[in-house]
Parts: sequence; structure tokens; C-alpha cells
Amino acid sequence: MPATNAAARAAPAGPAPAGPVPDRAAGLGPGADRGARGLGRDSGLDVVPGQEAGVAVDEWVVGWLAEAAAVLIYRAPQVAEGLLRGVLGQLPGSDARRAGLEASLVAVLFRLERYQEAERAGVRLLAGETDPQRVADTSWLVAYATLRSGRIAEAMAQVTQGLARPGLTESHMARLRALHAMVLAGIGEEIDRAEVVARQALACGSGRCSTSNSAA
Repeated sequence: MPATNAAARAAPAGPAPAGPVPDRAAGLGPGADRGARGLGRDSGLDVVPGQEAGVAVDEWVVGWLAEAAAVLIYRAPQVAEGLLRGVLGQLPGSDARRAGLEASLVAVLFRLERYQEAERAGVRLLAGETDPQRVADTSWLVAYATLRSGRIAEAMAQVTQGLARPGLTESHMARLRALHAMVLAGIGEEIDRAEVVARQALACGSGRCSTSNSAA
């Protein structure tokens, strides 16, 4: 089995979108769209209802966005980016919701194929993040963004760092090892090794992951 095919089969789908968007923002209209207009500083459009210029962002907007970001990233990534940047620009660094919103920003930048921006945002987040799932998801995005930017050696380093992080689930290990196999296949001289790593990724995806988190 070609390494790239095995890797593709091994990599589970990304995180599923969150639950339905609340009625107050259904259809990306009264809530999400107006939120983007109010928070997207570059949009030049209306402020969020009830929010005047210079006033801290409404707590409802922050809470809703924390829950609905995944939905927005899939349905309307540009709207999601505007909301995320606007909210993050007003949240204090000590706010516990920042990390999740920053991770969503990395995801939407990747979806918009702005790989260098996604990589930079992800590296900043990983420098201080400790939540295992968030770290694993962001590590994968950073490594893949680096690969998409054509920097194979750096992508390899990012995958290796990701696999060495504690607390990885088998699903996360499968995704990282599948990406590792893709990086190895891209080198050209590592096809046999890529095949081995791709099979390891398939094993992880089937619940038969080895106990070692390190890159093969």
C-alpha cells in the first residue's frame, strides 16, 4: 500500500463542529453576521447591537463564539476570522477562554489556506498551552501548515515535537503519525520508512497504537 494512501486512511477527520448555532445567531445572520460587523475592525460595518465603539465586547458574544466557533469555521470561515480577531483583541490575557479562541483562530487560518499565519498563531499558542487535546490539534495544524508552506524539514520537527507531547489520545497519535508519513513520503528518500509510519498510523486509528509517542 503506498504510504500516502495509508496515511490518508489513517488520519481521522478533524474535530467535529460544535452543536447547533443558538437561535440568536441562526443562519449566520442576526448574531454571527452582525457580530462580525461589530468586531471586525476592518469591515467598517455596524457595531454589535448593544455595543458602542470603545466598549468591551459583550459577554454573550464571547460565550457564544467559544461554543459556535467550530460551526462558523466550517460554514463561514471569513466571518469566523473576523469574530475571533475582534474578540481576542478585546479579551484580557488572563481570560480563561482565550486559549480556545486562539486555537480556533489557528484552525480558521488553516482553512483559509493562510498557512504561514496559521503556523505563527499556532506556535504562539503552543508556547504556553497545556490542555492535551488543544495542544494535539494545534500541533497537527502547525505541522501541516509548515508542510504546506514547503518547509519539509521544519514540518518534520513539528511532527516530532507533537508526538513527544504528553497526553495524546490514540486518535491524535494516528493523525500525527499519518502526517509524519506524508512528510517522509515528501522527502523522497524515505519511502520505506514512510510506509512503516503509515501502518503505525493505521494501527493507532484502529485502537492498536503502540505505547511510544515518539516519531518512528
